[in-house]
Amino acid sequence: TLLSHGDAFCTLDRDYQQFRATVRRPAWQREFLARPLTQRKAEIETLRRHSMHAKGQKAAAATDVAPQAIGEALRRHRCHRLIHGHTHRPARHIHRIDDRDCERWVLPSWDDYPGGYLRCDANGCAWDGNEALKLTAH
Repeated sequence: TLLSHGDAFCTLDRDYQQFRATVRRPAWQREFLARPLTQRKAEIETLRRHSMHAKGQKAAAATDVAPQAIGEALRRHRCHRLIHGHTHRPARHIHRIDDRDCERWVLPSWDDYPGGYLRCDANGCAWDGNEALKLTAH
C-alpha cells in the first residue's frame, strides 16, 4: 500500500504543480516561517481564496489526478493499492495496470465526512463512515 497526500498526481494542473514546487523549496520555507504568525495566517488565507477561485475556473479533469501518474507511482513503488487525499473526491477507483487490477482510495475532507475513516486489514480496505463512498473503474 502506498500512502500519499495525492497532490503530486495532479500533473495536468500546471499552476498547482508550479505552486507546489515553489512552497517546497527550503529557501521559500525559511523565508515564510521567519514572518510573524499573523502575517503567515493572512497570506495562507489569501492563497486559499486564490486557489479556490482558480479551481472553480478549471475543468474538473485538470484538478484531478492523472491516471498515468497513478500507474507510474504504483509501478515505481511496486504496490497494488494507493490511498490519498488532496482532491477530496472520495471514492474507491479500480485501475487496470499491467494486466492487474489496482485500487486507489481517495479520502474525503474531514469537514464533509466527519468521523469517517478507511479501515484496512488482511482482507482489504473498507470505508467506515456515515456515508458510503462510490466505486469507479478506469
